[in-house]
Amino acid sequence: MGNNVTDMGLSPEVHKSRIAELIAIERTARDMATWDRMLSAYSPDSYVDISWYQGSGAGFVAASEQHYDTGARSLHQLGPSLIEIQGDRAIADTGCAVIIPTLVHGKDVTVISYARMRNRLKLTERCWLIAGLRVIYQHDMFIPANPSETIAIDGEKLASFRPSYRSLSYIQYASGLAHYSPRNDLPGVDLPDTVANMVKIETTWLNE
Repeated sequence: MGNNVTDMGLSPEVHKSRIAELIAIERTARDMATWDRMLSAYSPDSYVDISWYQGSGAGFVAASEQHYDTGARSLHQLGPSLIEIQGDRAIADTGCAVIIPTLVHGKDVTVISYARMRNRLKLTERCWLIAGLRVIYQHDMFIPANPSETIAIDGEKLASFRPSYRSLSYIQYASGLAHYSPRNDLPGVDLPDTVANMVKIETTWLNE
């Protein structure tokens, strides 16, 4: 474990402010397609595990760019970050609404996913960097772009997906792309044990 942050020349409050800014920079960079800036937020040994991607932080940035180049878009609205620091490590928990305009069976819809981002962070000699990203999924929904249109949703298929990220799973299923196949093992409020297990693992990591 590293030294207490108060021994590094800055107060814990300043460190927390810098971590919150880093998280905002990374999400804004993704929304604005500034890939170099997004990449600069991740440590070389970072790992990302979310609904559509598992792998390194650098690979996540590359996959996000490829996704963007296909015409896919998403926007992120962030709430305040709750940050716990222990030495040169930190965990940040940030409320997030992900807004995804997309097509479902040929109809324009917006999917809104409400979640909590869980970032692991490490303090290097220069700055904080993101060492990990996972998400606690809470709730999502479809909103038709044209409220007068009816979307031919397969209700039975929709009901087969996890409640905390059902709409996200459905658009992955509807895309027909094998590499976007819906997962059933993500942390979500519909299965509290998945959240408790992730928090336990992160707490252990924070205190190593």
